[in-house]
Amino acid sequence: MSIGTGDPAPVWRASPERAAQTNMRRFAQQLERDWQVELPDYAALHAFSVERLDDFWRSWWRHAGIIGEWDGRHVLQRAACKADDLWFPGARVNFAENMLWRRDDAEALVFLGEDGTRRALSFAALAVKVAQAQAVLAGLGVERGDRVVGYLPNVPEAVIAMLAATSLGAIWATVSADLSVDAVLDRLGQLDPKVFVTADGTRHGGRTHEMSARAAEVAAALPTLRATLVVGHLREAPVLWPGAVDWARALDARPEREPHFVRVAFNAPGFILFTSGTTGKPKCLTHGVGGPLIQFAKELRLHADLRPGDRLLRLSATGWMIWNWSTAALGVGATVLLYEGSAT
Repeated sequence: MSIGTGDPAPVWRASPERAAQTNMRRFAQQLERDWQVELPDYAALHAFSVERLDDFWRSWWRHAGIIGEWDGRHVLQRAACKADDLWFPGARVNFAENMLWRRDDAEALVFLGEDGTRRALSFAALAVKVAQAQAVLAGLGVERGDRVVGYLPNVPEAVIAMLAATSLGAIWATVSADLSVDAVLDRLGQLDPKVFVTADGTRHGGRTHEMSARAAEVAAALPTLRATLVVGHLREAPVLWPGAVDWARALDARPEREPHFVRVAFNAPGFILFTSGTTGKPKCLTHGVGGPLIQFAKELRLHADLRPGDRLLRLSATGWMIWNWSTAALGVGATVLLYEGSAT
């Protein structure tokens, strides 16, 4: 908008031809066909989404191609307290299944480091890595509802671990690689995790930061752990300690090539994020499986106009919800760019 007094003016406006080709306009046209309404502009679409909430989300589930089991009828089961409303009652979904529908050689993840490092994984290769990681987690006893936690830089292994955990119906939580031991334990120590995924270090601002000693201290303070998986990010063979396992070796020992998916209730817990901790100990924010799945699909497809083949870069550490948001671009069939280091 313009700077100064007076009415705000747009800096840029899409041409009518471009606007007509957006995902948002195409979805509005779908709603018009589904419900025999007229939605000529954004204001009308927004009003429809508020006033006919069930119809909006019923159509969005189908339009977005959400993979799962749902009767197609029940969208919102209202309760006396709004916090107890139940979305898509009876529906069953798996987050990872909706992220891994592509199996081709297009790039799914591209890692870029400030030191010039570049690594890429295709959609087909990503599915294999998730299958291997899933088998490792299952072998450690990870089941539906268990917590798998990460203390990781923004590397492909963080995404693989998240997808492997959610594929089993487990709950994923991660914190940024720059946190201190006390800060990590303030968060992960509340979760009674079964498996801990970490790395040997990270790079930022031209400096290398070792993580092994901090990670070992964190692991020692989590009594419920079955094992710690250590990603060799700074070196091929990471430093290990009793109870720690080399991530790469563990995955390479698994013959699995195709993940399986445990579908859970739409509202079952899937992710735990944390408050900042500025007013006391960080508080756990539990998100369901289906809520982030369908909401991220809406934001990425409609508001970001993201499509298969597009590439998305959003600078973020793994402990920020934007990391969850941006990695969900896999569900669109887009390429996720992961950057580690200083933005400058």
